[in-house]
Amino acid sequence: MPEAAPAAPPPAAARPGQRTDETPPPTFAALSQWTELRISHSGQSRTLRRGQEGQLGLLLNSAAIMADGPQRLRGGAAWRVTLLRGGKQLAVLEVAPAQVQWTEGKAPPATGAPPAGALEALRAALNDAIQPPPETEQPPVLPLADRLERELAQPRAAPAPPAPASAEPAPQR
Repeated sequence: MPEAAPAAPPPAAARPGQRTDETPPPTFAALSQWTELRISHSGQSRTLRRGQEGQLGLLLNSAAIMADGPQRLRGGAAWRVTLLRGGKQLAVLEVAPAQVQWTEGKAPPATGAPPAGALEALRAALNDAIQPPPETEQPPVLPLADRLERELAQPRAAPAPPAPASAEPAPQR
C-alpha cells in the first residue's frame, strides 16, 4: 500500500493586528467623513481643513483605495496623512517609495501599490500642501521717530487765508 504524502503544514496564524487574505477589505469610509488632514513628513507637520486640500484630496482617495492587500509596507513610510473628524483619528495613509498603507479605525493595515505616476503626483501634492501658507505682505511699519522725521521733512502748504468777515448780521430765528 502506497504511503500517503505528509500533510501540508497549517498556514501560520496571523499575528493580532495583521491583515490576512480572509480579513474583510477596508471600507474607506473615512475618505468621505474627514474634516481635517494632518500631513507629516521629515519632522514637519501641517493640518488642512476640508476645502483647503485642492487636488490632494482626489490623489489621496485614488491612492488609498489601492491599499487592499495583506502584504507589509516595504521601504518605510516617508509621508503620513492622518484623516480626522472632530479631533478623532479616522484613518491613516502612509506613503512609502512604491506602496501605500491604509489603516482605518482598529482594522489591520491594508497595503497596495498604486501606479508610479499616481504616487509621484501624490508626493508632489503632499509636498506642496505641507509648505507653510504664504504670508500676506504688509507695508513695513516704521518706528515712530522715522515716521515723524519723514512727516516733518515734507513741505507744508501755507495755511489758507481766513475767510472775509461778513458785514451782514446773521439772521435771527
